[in-house]
Amino acid sequence: MSPWGGWSSARRDSCLSAAICRPPARLRHACAIAGRSHRGTPFGNTPGHALVTGYDFLSDQAAEVTSAIDTFSNSTSSGTVELTTLINDDWQRDAIYETWLQGYYTTADEFITGYDVSGSSVPTQTVGKYQLASINAHFDHWQLIPATGTLTLPAQRIYSPTVSVFSYDYASYFTSQIGWSVGCHSGYNVIDEAVRANVGGRGTPTPLPGTAIPTENYDLYRADFPQVMMKQGSIWLGNTGYGYGTLDGVDYSERLSLYFTEELGRDVRVDVAGDLIYVGQEVGSALVDARQRYLRNATSLGPYDAKVLQVWTLYGLPFFTIEVEDPQPVPPELRFDAPADTLIPTDVPIGALGTVERIITFTLDLEEDAVERGETTIGSRLRIDGNVTVSDTFVVNGQGTAPELRTFASDQAGRPNLPQLAYDISARSAISDTQLIVRDVVFLEGTYGAPETFDPLISQIVTETFEPLIQTSLEPDFSAGVGVWFPDRFYGFTSVGEDPNRRDQLTVTPAQFRADAGGVSGTLRKYRQMTFKVLYTDPAAPDAASGLADVDAPGSKTLCLSRSPCGTVTRGAALSRLSATLASLVPSLPVVCSECKGFTLPPIARIARKCFGCRSRLPKTRSIRRAGWLMCRLCLAMCAGMLRRAIWLVMQPSSPRKACLWLQLRVITHLFICLSSNVNPDRPHHGL
Repeated sequence: MSPWGGWSSARRDSCLSAAICRPPARLRHACAIAGRSHRGTPFGNTPGHALVTGYDFLSDQAAEVTSAIDTFSNSTSSGTVELTTLINDDWQRDAIYETWLQGYYTTADEFITGYDVSGSSVPTQTVGKYQLASINAHFDHWQLIPATGTLTLPAQRIYSPTVSVFSYDYASYFTSQIGWSVGCHSGYNVIDEAVRANVGGRGTPTPLPGTAIPTENYDLYRADFPQVMMKQGSIWLGNTGYGYGTLDGVDYSERLSLYFTEELGRDVRVDVAGDLIYVGQEVGSALVDARQRYLRNATSLGPYDAKVLQVWTLYGLPFFTIEVEDPQPVPPELRFDAPADTLIPTDVPIGALGTVERIITFTLDLEEDAVERGETTIGSRLRIDGNVTVSDTFVVNGQGTAPELRTFASDQAGRPNLPQLAYDISARSAISDTQLIVRDVVFLEGTYGAPETFDPLISQIVTETFEPLIQTSLEPDFSAGVGVWFPDRFYGFTSVGEDPNRRDQLTVTPAQFRADAGGVSGTLRKYRQMTFKVLYTDPAAPDAASGLADVDAPGSKTLCLSRSPCGTVTRGAALSRLSATLASLVPSLPVVCSECKGFTLPPIARIARKCFGCRSRLPKTRSIRRAGWLMCRLCLAMCAGMLRRAIWLVMQPSSPRKACLWLQLRVITHLFICLSSNVNPDRPHHGL
């Protein structure tokens, strides 16, 4: 079973940009980049400017993006970078004009004062001041929708004015800018002919008041932001489909955008004559690293995650580089600066097929005084703040830097927000320079305290909303978790990258929640100690090839052993899901003898006052004293239901499961004969 719920999704190790815009836009973008006097955007040099916008459920994401830019730009301490924010629910179209466009484009035919749109002459020329622009808002492919008001910003208004396509002397307006957005369809490049076919038809979009411009509808609706940004010389990242977030955290598209922002400020160096020289981060590499971080920081993945990773698209040259004033080291989940820092287990034996075992124990202090509860109007969130200790056999019997346990957020839509831990389990072979390959993680044992009543925060996924859910007090329920402990699979591992830079990580959710009948609140179970066994294969071991060749997922089956009437011990067939349920109640089921085809039941003590199935104590009645084999009503009803189901399935057309179901029918029929006639269960019966 893959972490995607049974289906696969590709992990990207390289970045390809999209360049499917109209030819004039692609040519103008190439000319704008070719006319640059330097390789990248010197964001750390004066003047440096960045813009971040957001509203509604994107406000928390915009605030995190602002903090990330502030970290690598030193905007507060040095004053060399101006960081402009537009993060509230009140800004209108004029605000985006005054910030992102610096007051230009306020009328349909205006580009820059004195700018000759024919391209024959450019008396004055101005370039947008922002090197970084995170424009987070609701989008259609053809318009940006502000936080409030009826006026929007059509993409066509920015697209139409231009200089000559082949002009190298004058930069396009967004030259020197890297722009990105999590808005729905902000990266959707429409097909012109598809728009032409719909103009004037029933499907034609109707502009909001104030957005109409003196051009045909075709020109209005065929313009999209990838075309606009490429034509004006910018790098642009946007969603080809819907963007997603949550009301209570930075998740899905929001989280990918945040990782991308952080990766733009990464400290990337090259060796020049023995010196490591900072060269800046390529925008394509930042996107690849952001996607891989998204995968690493997840205890589970679903269809929304897959879509988020696939629809966020880069337009422009992926090797376009940004240089920042205060480049940041590797992120927390990549704690090793070099493969040499990876743990080497020196005193750990290598077993058959190159197997290496590692025992990791987490001891947690999750009592009331050690846990911070983030109270909100729609539930509570458990938080862990350094109250976990780790025992690791590789740290005791090894060398290198001990891994650092960290917490992270990877909330899933419609699920309770529970604390999540990550622990790096990357390790190198003690007999070679290769990395150990993680084959499986097993939960050995755990202890937890007394369950307590808990009202969890349930993640609500959001895309476009006209009535912001964030302003409501509606509390969602977790009806899917009524009566069951969530998550049922509370641990796992991820492996991202290739040897020698592959990073393996153990992920754990140290608490489980079981919803009451209403689904809103329920019972919380917090673990005090959890012990895991990590199973590796050492590829350098002499017999490791056989172990590595086994790529089949582990499975399980239930088998019965019983002595047949002719004295031959035979192995029964694997039980289906239905008969496996019965097997959990009855110590052993009848099996078909390969010699005489007869049935037999194992001898079971005749305890007249206990149920034959579940062995529960029965009330003492006259019928119980007469019969030696009895079943309680629950077990009897279960057998009756299984019998009806088996009969119905056997009557259906032939299928791969028919033989197994036929055996099940004979087993249950034989059981009923034993119960109803009170015959000797040790005597075989034929011809059923």
